[in-house]
Amino acid sequence: MGKKPEEKLVSRRLKLLYGYDAMWEHILRCNGQAFTINDIEEKTLVSRHSVSAFFRILTLAGYLKKTGEMKGKAFHYILVKPQPQRPLLNRDGSKHTHGLAKEQMWRTIKMIGAFTAADLAITASTTVNEVRLSHAKNYIGHLKKAGYLKVVRKHHSHGLSAVYRLLPNKSTGPKAPIVQKDKSIFDPNLKKVVWSKPKEGDE
Repeated sequence: MGKKPEEKLVSRRLKLLYGYDAMWEHILRCNGQAFTINDIEEKTLVSRHSVSAFFRILTLAGYLKKTGEMKGKAFHYILVKPQPQRPLLNRDGSKHTHGLAKEQMWRTIKMIGAFTAADLAITASTTVNEVRLSHAKNYIGHLKKAGYLKVVRKHHSHGLSAVYRLLPNKSTGPKAPIVQKDKSIFDPNLKKVVWSKPKEGDE
């Protein structure tokens, strides 16, 4: 018998994942059962070194726990803190905050409706990670260039701030579009660059 439609969707989604995201998704799919580094390496085709490093970080952070049992020479692990999204962690297991502001802003943009840069900075800020107004303005500018935002009201010199809204067809997924070093914009939900600076002569 062939795969059910929902199984095909899951299979297709897993093929789109790579690196840490792929490892985390396969760990979740163990559904509380014990697994080894070898198990995740085989399913994701990620190098053994990378899988081992990821397991170490997750263990330090309290997401994974060794069961004490072994499969051959490999330890069994269980997931003790499941969550849908991969945790962002530093090498020592502490929470990774780089890029967290963009994730907070992206989540807020999808929920808030019409907003100004000040609205975004205030609403996206948390007690753990404050979003500065300058960062909000910068991210809005990049999303606007990439065609994600509609200008509801232009900025007026007499004090009225510009108002923006996310276009309905640009709510592409849970992960925030990333501004890369060359200033191009990569959408991890679509797995592609959605905007890049035009080359001279192309404008």
